[in-house]
Amino acid sequence: MIDYKKYIGKKVFIITLKNNKYSGEVTGVDDSNKHGLVWIEIIDKFDNPITFLTSELAKLQVVKE
Repeated sequence: MIDYKKYIGKKVFIITLKNNKYSGEVTGVDDSNKHGLVWIEIIDKFDNPITFLTSELAKLQVVKE
């Protein structure tokens, strides 16, 4: 299982399975769900909060600063 908490505070580029693209900073990870669901929260480049279920992600890449 991937430790998504290592991405907190990092700038990332995300592509979803529906080919939507986002970039921003990871502000939180919620892996407390008893069913194994993991949520990633980012603030995107437009200052909008966005939450993704990790199963929706096709790509999650750390962006070099």
